[in-house]
Amino acid sequence: MIYWQATFVKGIKGACWYNSCNKTPPKIRLRDCEDHTMLWDVDSYTLFGLLIILLLGVSVLAMVWVIVKRVIRQRKDRQLDLDCEWYQSTVVAILEGKFWGDPSQLRKRPDTVEWKAIERLLLQNMEASSGEQQKRLIEMFQQLGYMEFYIRELRTVAPWRRSHAALRLGQMRSSKATFFLTQALGDPDQGVRQRAVQALGMIRDPKAIRVLVEQIHQVISTDPKISRQLLKASLIAQGQKAIPMLVPRLTDPHDDVRVLVAEILAEIPNKTALASLIKSLNDPHPEVRARASCALGRIRHPLAVKPLLELLSDPFWYVRLQAARSLGKIGSPRAVFGLCGSLGDSHWQVRMAAAHSLVAIGPLAKGALTAYLLYTRDRYAGQQIAEVLQQSGLVNQCID
Repeated sequence: MIYWQATFVKGIKGACWYNSCNKTPPKIRLRDCEDHTMLWDVDSYTLFGLLIILLLGVSVLAMVWVIVKRVIRQRKDRQLDLDCEWYQSTVVAILEGKFWGDPSQLRKRPDTVEWKAIERLLLQNMEASSGEQQKRLIEMFQQLGYMEFYIRELRTVAPWRRSHAALRLGQMRSSKATFFLTQALGDPDQGVRQRAVQALGMIRDPKAIRVLVEQIHQVISTDPKISRQLLKASLIAQGQKAIPMLVPRLTDPHDDVRVLVAEILAEIPNKTALASLIKSLNDPHPEVRARASCALGRIRHPLAVKPLLELLSDPFWYVRLQAARSLGKIGSPRAVFGLCGSLGDSHWQVRMAAAHSLVAIGPLAKGALTAYLLYTRDRYAGQQIAEVLQQSGLVNQCID
């Protein structure tokens, strides 16, 4: 204590002397202390040691804080599991119509452990529910205050809370949340907008489908980072209900819009889109032609054979590739002659796809494939055909 007092006094004196003389202050030393027992210098080594001690202290406090938080979290998780077990039978009884009390008795204060436990049980049942049980779950989310709470959360300051609220509203699958999620699409935070798109994809509501289809233009032109793939997945999740709203977009003047719509229709094949997809085979954009070919292959309608055969001479190799693959999926014998011509294509993937498609069509196509192998002068094409024949087991059949 004497040392630090003397050091402070000497520091004040040195500063005053420096201000008066405008010279370098002398080195601060502890001299002539009251008990004359300490004679130390305040140098860099002492300061370095104090700094190390300070850093060690901060590190220890940080470790203690992390351990305490982990212990608290583990206790909360254990309590959450116990509450889930406690309320499991009650929730199941309500869903099965065997609960004679008032379901609103399960309403708890938001963000408590009991509130989270009931929410977890409801969400777990929602994933495996359908029909009347799903409607009952949606009603429970409304009665117990979950929907009201998360709608309020969409207006909070913290972006992560708004994002979490949007996801929860989507998982509840209530059409009443569509309006609020539509508003969240204009949120200044990108993460919130992406969650809103994902949530709308979970809600089986025609209004949600219309909103998502309208977002295609905005995603491509102004906000490409709202993950194009996320919007695509959300529309695919709507299933066949989205097709009537998507088909008119195949004639959109924006190339990327037509490409994205063709990609989506390829994932949800339906005969209602057949005529529009066949027209898209003449689209000026090669990517649209390729995606439309892929979609027609999944629909597997014989009306698509002739226009797909015409695409085997397309100037873009990936368009020819998709056409060859789709003809194999349709499996029409009318495609044999055209596919045999593609065995000599300039691109190896097109040749391989044509060979696989011929094998898939049947015995007639396999005979044409074998004949082409015997008479072709293209060494690379012959190797690929031989490989396909070996993989299909046709070589062993010929030997037997």
